[in-house]
Amino acid sequence: MRTLALSLLASAALLAPSGASAATILGTFGAALFGATSSTPTIAPDSVFGNLATLVTDSTKDFSVVSPLTAITLPTVTATKGAAVSFTSAFGSYSGTVDSVVNNSAGSIFSLLVITSGTFTPTGVLASYDVTPSSTVFTFGQSGYSGSVTGTVSFSSPAVSSVPEPATWGMMLAGAGLAGAALRRRRVKVAFAA
Repeated sequence: MRTLALSLLASAALLAPSGASAATILGTFGAALFGATSSTPTIAPDSVFGNLATLVTDSTKDFSVVSPLTAITLPTVTATKGAAVSFTSAFGSYSGTVDSVVNNSAGSIFSLLVITSGTFTPTGVLASYDVTPSSTVFTFGQSGYSGSVTGTVSFSSPAVSSVPEPATWGMMLAGAGLAGAALRRRRVKVAFAA
């Protein structure tokens, strides 16, 4: 009986979580891109964006310890599915690939989303956290032909789904339309007390 009790106690000690384990980092941060250049006169899928001076503008949850205006080194972003994307900073590094490129251009207003997924390796003020799957959305804009390129970065850890499927968009729009139609058809009678 004593041997059984000691065996159970030893097994429980082996299965107990270690106090040295780090936590998964949760949160988001946004950054602004300054002085971006494009390999093409007007931004489009397959454009290569360079000269990306990047500064953190806002952060949430675990990333709230990152100071605004912290620099991020982002060499280039290639708007091609499967292209490698990476950045480094004082609070960690990201390495991933482009999952999709969404071209939202209309007329002479050019807009491009580059959606990536990869892993974030925390360092510096976030060094106590584990390497975590994460996602990044780069938004590039350009007004007019051969105009200057602007951009933002939206980072999320853990990774979030990139873009809803077309069927999901259709169902959301149909649901909103039906709800609007129901509200419009509904008659409300107001009675005043005499």
